[in-house]
Amino acid sequence: MSNVVILLTEFRAFMREVQDNQNYPVLQMAMDAAQEQVETFIGFSLDEFEGEHPAVIKQCICTLAMLMVDELPPEKAAQIQGEVERALRPYRREPGVRAG
Repeated sequence: MSNVVILLTEFRAFMREVQDNQNYPVLQMAMDAAQEQVETFIGFSLDEFEGEHPAVIKQCICTLAMLMVDELPPEKAAQIQGEVERALRPYRREPGVRAG
């Protein structure tokens, strides 16, 4: 996996309702898994971006991590997953092959 794209404090702000520090390990695991999922889907390490990572990549990582820690109905989770994949499509190396 590549270097950290989203800081834990950024993700905590994204989640809003997480106000205590006890959930940090769970949030960090979710962010790491989400970043790995994004890299798998696009087909390359996020370290390959020079400078700042695109905002859409960061948003997708936060959204996927949120899906991992929130308990959403399966239909809603699948809908959000599809929206994330649509947002990531322009960054894919091999767009004809579904990763993951």
